[in-house]
Amino acid sequence: MKKDEHQFCFRIKTNEEKERWTGEPGVQLRVTELHVEAPEEVTEGQTADLTCKTTCSLTDPFIWYKNGRPLTTKTIKNNQLHLQTVSSEDAGSYSCAVGGSQHLRSTAHSLRVRYLPKRVSVSISPSGEIVEGSSVTLTCSSDGNPPVKIYTWFKGSKPVGEGKTYSIPNIRSEDSGEYTCQSQNDHGERRSTAVQINVLYPPKRASVSIGPSGEIVEGSSVTLTCSSDGNPPVKIYTWFKGSTSVGEGKIYSIPNIRSEDSGEYTCQSQNHHGERRSTAVQINVLYPPKRVSVSISPSADIVEGSSVTLTCRSDGNPPVKIFSWFKGPTSVGEGKIYSIPNIRSEDSGEYTCQSQNHHGERRSTAVQINLLYPPKRVSVSISPSREIVEGSSVTLTCSSDGSPPVKIFSWFKGSTSVGEGKTYSIPNIRSEDSGEYTCQSQNDHGERRSTAVQINVLYPPKRVSVSISPSREIVEGSSVTLTCSSDGSPPVKIFSWFKGSTSCSSDGNPPVKIYTWFKEGETSPVGSGQSYSIINITADHTGLYYCEAQNDHGALNGTVMVTVKSQSWSAVWFAVGGGAFLLITVLICICWISRKKRSSDTHDDENADPNAQDDTYTALQPTARSSDDVYHTLAAIQSSSLEDTYAALDPQSSSLDDTYTALDPWCRSPEYENLPVSSTH
Repeated sequence: MKKDEHQFCFRIKTNEEKERWTGEPGVQLRVTELHVEAPEEVTEGQTADLTCKTTCSLTDPFIWYKNGRPLTTKTIKNNQLHLQTVSSEDAGSYSCAVGGSQHLRSTAHSLRVRYLPKRVSVSISPSGEIVEGSSVTLTCSSDGNPPVKIYTWFKGSKPVGEGKTYSIPNIRSEDSGEYTCQSQNDHGERRSTAVQINVLYPPKRASVSIGPSGEIVEGSSVTLTCSSDGNPPVKIYTWFKGSTSVGEGKIYSIPNIRSEDSGEYTCQSQNHHGERRSTAVQINVLYPPKRVSVSISPSADIVEGSSVTLTCRSDGNPPVKIFSWFKGPTSVGEGKIYSIPNIRSEDSGEYTCQSQNHHGERRSTAVQINLLYPPKRVSVSISPSREIVEGSSVTLTCSSDGSPPVKIFSWFKGSTSVGEGKTYSIPNIRSEDSGEYTCQSQNDHGERRSTAVQINVLYPPKRVSVSISPSREIVEGSSVTLTCSSDGSPPVKIFSWFKGSTSCSSDGNPPVKIYTWFKEGETSPVGSGQSYSIINITADHTGLYYCEAQNDHGALNGTVMVTVKSQSWSAVWFAVGGGAFLLITVLICICWISRKKRSSDTHDDENADPNAQDDTYTALQPTARSSDDVYHTLAAIQSSSLEDTYAALDPQSSSLDDTYTALDPWCRSPEYENLPVSSTH
């Protein structure tokens, strides 16, 4: 067929189109119409066929277009486009053509695909950091067909809201988490992938845990751990005991805990958004008693007889409930308080309190109770403690336990005050110093006198005397006893007087135990013992006898004249009576002079030398007097014959106060009491 004979199936609307399409006037065209037959809507997953329809009988291939672009990947069979499994991407505008001519294409057919929501997504505004307290909006996007109109919001698996947007106006840390949006249309629903909301906030709920969790005993190790939920996570931790900073870090360790570590501990956690301190935890360290102390009431001076209370204090944990009291090493009581209601001097001393709990015990330092009381247990010591000999030095020392210490000491001999001071010294002791001595000690609270101590001064014999028995005239053929007496220890207190004899004593100390008898003119002793007897006496026994009395400290002599009278003595008596009278008169005068002298020298007695040979007493000692003294006449008498003055005395008419007896100062009658003893050392 020639060109002008071709037939085309065109849809020509106007003559102008005919001319434009063919370009050849005179070409006869038979126009037919192409159109697409297909369903209006297809549900995703179903099968759909699109058919290209024409009134022409055409042999040229059909070409399909989607949205103006040729389809090459789809299955085309003759004039039909087959969509095996429709998806949402298959939705669009479809058209067909014959022979590939752009001039013969059908009108477009719109295919709508119905499908459940797809590509569900969530956007967050603001898109930066989300800080607690700010406002946050979540928006859900989805391309479902028909369009999605139901939106549901979830935090995790929990629904929290509805609508295309979900707003949190004042977001909190609790709002942190994963959010999803579920979109839904008539064909189904789909959930978005999760979006994370991370709310930044300062530390919260800071807390402290203690390990170990049981009792904490002094010396053990303790660990404190701080926990906090801040965002971003807390990295700065500061530890406080009370208000004092004690450490850094999430963990605070006390390796060897002491009682001083007890107290309230807190942890302060901090991040970029703020800080927070935990509530306080109490660490209670258990330990044995420490710092045990004792207080005394009253705190002022404690006087004997008052009441005193001792109180014990201790800081053990658990609190101390067992208290024991000691005086020195001796247990004296129990309890927190120890009372002494009527305190005595024996209660003075050091007291301690021992406190005890389950973890140990401790004793306090000692407190001293110094009790004030008057002197007690006053005693006197003598130095030297051995025998005290006349002329030596003796010191008496007074001891007393008064409180306050005694500073006033008074000394007494018998009832007579003799001195003051803690010691009383007698530098050159005499026999007269013998006696009982006491010390009286005194302080602010009273006084007390010691028991008496005896000073017994030892000295050689003194005042030795001799007595004759019988004391009347001695006649030849009779018996005579001479008795020597000396001072004794203790001094003689018994004096015995006999008719016909006289015995006396003196104050020698210790008592004389050795007596030796001598007769003047003989070289050897004539006897020993306190008494010396002459039996069947003769005129040859006439003479001066003396007795030597001796103790451990010396010796002293006493003398007596023995005159033996023959039977013719009576005739001589009257011849010498006048001489005797004269002698007695002289003796009386001597006594009177001696008395006057002693009266004038009374105040000089203490300074007199007892060994002086020129006093009145010494004049009576036959061995010490001179030949020209007043008493020499007496010595001359003893050597005369039976006619001498002594022999002239008639013993029958004499009394016990005869001439011989008058010469014995210890055995004389009272009118001669001022005549001293004649003695020889």
